[in-house]
Amino acid sequence: YPGHEDKMPEQNAERKIHIRMKEDLHRRLRIRCAELDTTIQDFVVELLDRELLENGIADSFRVDR
Repeated sequence: YPGHEDKMPEQNAERKIHIRMKEDLHRRLRIRCAELDTTIQDFVVELLDRELLENGIADSFRVDR
């Protein structure tokens, strides 16, 4: 964007998303994360990563976590 041409985004920079969901879905998500002793953040990232990899959308910039 203008004025930032010389700045390249970091390869491993994190991005944020904001999603809306029904209250019941959020409650069930919280319960499942508690059962797994994980955060909603980690659960959702793992779920998305697994879904994309299983469907052939490989992450060419993947860094082991």
